[in-house]
Amino acid sequence: MKKSIRHICLLIIIILICSQTYSADTVNNNTSDVFDFRYQDREFNLHNAYLLAKVCELFDKGEDVISSQMRKWNLEYDIIFEQDDDDSNNRYLSCIVISSDNYIIVAFRGASLSEYVNTRRELSRFDNHTDAVVDRTIFDSLNNIRQDLSDVINRVKTDGKSMWITGYGLGGATGLLSGLNMGNLDNFTGLYTFGQPRIGNQSFKNYADIIGRRYYRFVYNNDPATLYPRFETGVSTARKYFHVGRYYYKIKEMGILRKLITDDSSDEPNPPIDNIFNHDDHNIKKYIDKIKKSLPPGPNPNPNPNPNPNPNPTPSPNPTPSPAPSLGSENKPKARNNDVVASCEYKGKLYVFHDEKDGKNIWYQHFDANKWSKNTKLNKVMTGGALNAVTYDDNIYLIYNGKDGSNIYYKYYDGSKWSNQILVDKSTKINYITTVIHNDRLYIFYNRKNETGIWHKYYDKQKEAWSKSFKNDL
Repeated sequence: MKKSIRHICLLIIIILICSQTYSADTVNNNTSDVFDFRYQDREFNLHNAYLLAKVCELFDKGEDVISSQMRKWNLEYDIIFEQDDDDSNNRYLSCIVISSDNYIIVAFRGASLSEYVNTRRELSRFDNHTDAVVDRTIFDSLNNIRQDLSDVINRVKTDGKSMWITGYGLGGATGLLSGLNMGNLDNFTGLYTFGQPRIGNQSFKNYADIIGRRYYRFVYNNDPATLYPRFETGVSTARKYFHVGRYYYKIKEMGILRKLITDDSSDEPNPPIDNIFNHDDHNIKKYIDKIKKSLPPGPNPNPNPNPNPNPNPTPSPNPTPSPAPSLGSENKPKARNNDVVASCEYKGKLYVFHDEKDGKNIWYQHFDANKWSKNTKLNKVMTGGALNAVTYDDNIYLIYNGKDGSNIYYKYYDGSKWSNQILVDKSTKINYITTVIHNDRLYIFYNRKNETGIWHKYYDKQKEAWSKSFKNDL
């Protein structure tokens, strides 16, 4: 009898433990099903990139999975199909339009890599732009669903809703065209593409660059799809393919780097033909996994509004605030005599720059609200006593004069590495430098020794160049 009672008690304990485990798993699964889209963030957002890549992944899973996932995310959606040119009775999923009370997401499906590479490349005139031509296959794909897509957008679009576009592979290229070519999509908030190929010629690139910072293109490792069509020699510029934009986001093992496109033809070499179809890097799952690992820790998507069970807690008498760490209390470099100091905020951290005695070197530290980093020296950077730091275009710009006080230079930091030293202005002795961001331009104000007045110049992102120097007489 005692054994039976013990067995019954043990069984009850096991049931209770299993039920608690099941409840915990259920909570975790529900949390993963939250589509916490940051629709109000109009700048680059890695969290949004992750969610949009997850949407792109749904195209490979079929309508039933799409329907199930949308119910979990509690989102309304429409599916748009494209008719097969070779079989009028056959159609395939081409686009998903997701709508909520606050935003709309338009996601485009891409064809397989082999299907795209094996299709003969032909160019088609882009609207009424005389010299701008784009890939005909991609343009035709958009035109085939244009009316159906416009009807859906007009039905779900209301004032105040932000518009987002995304796509993987050829879907990214179609998304780029839709944002430039469809009137009810041209005011989109953000365009995120993954593994997108080139799409048009130099004239098209020049026109399409008007989308500026709203366009974020991701490239995983050596994804060959991003290098097609191949950049062939001996072909006129009017028929060569180019990528749009000034920057792209390179996903590597060490993280995600924003890279500047510097080559007139391409940001990468041509892909090899022999292994193009078996290349593992053109895989949306790899994009998703790496972006997820690179996500910064964020707030709980479902925070408890009252974590304290006591609704009226008694405050501690005379609470003593914890002192904030002070600069130099740890990791302080020895033998410093700081003549100039500059500071700025960048990606949630406070950066402080300072020089050594006689301007020999510039050092910096950053503070993450808990502790200061070690001092880091910027190699081959010396200042004659004028120094300023500012956050602009998702970079830190450090602006300073030369060691003897003449000329103005700058370096920029993209979150992973510093650029080389760049000359801004050849001037005689500079005593003081200050900066300000105005109308999306970076302005530098400075004075010159033994001269009256204040001088300034600005950097124009659209032209990617510095203005001439202007003098403000006092």
